Amino acid sequence: PPAGRAILLSNVFLCSMFKKVGMGSGGSSQKKLVSEVPPPHIHESQYVSENLQIDEADPPAIIPTSGYKVELGSIFAMDEIEPKLEYVEQYSPYYRDNFYDVEHVNFVGGEEANPIVISVQGDSKLSELKVIVRTPKSDHAFNMPSCSKGKMIARVTDIMPSLDGIKFKEIKDIAIRKDLLHLEDRLLIRQYKFGVIYCKDGQRSDDEMFSNEHGSPEFEEFLDLLGDRIKLQGWQGFDGELDTKTNTTGTHSVFTKVEGWDVMFHVSTLLPYSPVNPQQIERKRHIGNDIGVIIFQDSESTPFDPKTIASKYNHVYAIVQLEKKKTDKHKARYRIAFVSKQAVKPFGPLIPKNPTFKHGPEMRQFLLTKMVNGERAAYSAPSFGVTRTRRDWLKGILSTYK
Repeated sequence: PPAGRAILLSNVFLCSMFKKVGMGSGGSSQKKLVSEVPPPHIHESQYVSENLQIDEADPPAIIPTSGYKVELGSIFAMDEIEPKLEYVEQYSPYYRDNFYDVEHVNFVGGEEANPIVISVQGDSKLSELKVIVRTPKSDHAFNMPSCSKGKMIARVTDIMPSLDGIKFKEIKDIAIRKDLLHLEDRLLIRQYKFGVIYCKDGQRSDDEMFSNEHGSPEFEEFLDLLGDRIKLQGWQGFDGELDTKTNTTGTHSVFTKVEGWDVMFHVSTLLPYSPVNPQQIERKRHIGNDIGVIIFQDSESTPFDPKTIASKYNHVYAIVQLEKKKTDKHKARYRIAFVSKQAVKPFGPLIPKNPTFKHGPEMRQFLLTKMVNGERAAYSAPSFGVTRTRRDWLKGILSTYK
């Protein structure tokens, strides 16, 4: 993917932070909120122990495995809270929307190994100023009390002590604004592609799963819940790297939007099937390059082993198991679980302690929201190398303007 996709908003030390700020000529002080960005609704207890005792009569959806973090359901989950996308500000055009067309000040500082760019709203008449700090590892967006231009860096450093000692230079050349706009455009994630694999009851190996030429009626019903069936030839929207001209990657796929973001699914049974190739290389080529993968299982009897699928790129798996014992004759019910590689940061929403969902919009919203959040969290993993590329882009701005 574009290597700049990971923009990790560091707000742990910003949330609920208050600073004493001198007010007026009298020098009196009052407490002032400097950040309004809430942390993701996560809790370390969402992961089960690798030593979990497995009841063979009622196995979990996922086998706890070294190197992976398994989520089966948490007592800290709040069922009444609507699932929300996390880090919304960092995945929106924050600089474009809040800085580009208004009065603001840009600073650059640091060395080639640690280039930093700071943008601060420049209207001292405001009670609070928006700030965005770009570092090689992440973006930090927050509000701080209004102050004069000469005190801006000191105020930012008070909030981010890690910047203490770094010399910053104000850049008066307005050309930097277009460069920062271009940088943001390269960093933004605008579309997602997720794999969807159909797994029959009892199947354990990836070759077995990828060799399913067709899915069950229940799987087809699940696909209809995920999104809209689209004809690939002539498709004008986001294609997710599928062929929209000559049908070399199948004739149809499933497409949807999650809060305005495009999502294309790589469905195993809709990708080309080869009767003479048991490894189904064409199917694995697409799904093996997706960060997030949904595995639909026809039953709850076969737990998923995260090491089943050998892909360096897959980092987040959602397991959706069809419940055979239906309490509602007209709607399927699914048990949901998630597993992610160890380097993926925790992400929400938390799976309820009772992880069973009815077929319907609530289940769809929960599943797709967690898939998007999972991909966003995965970009923190060292295997994506995003820090190096972010650093190179910031280094280019530093060398141009410092």
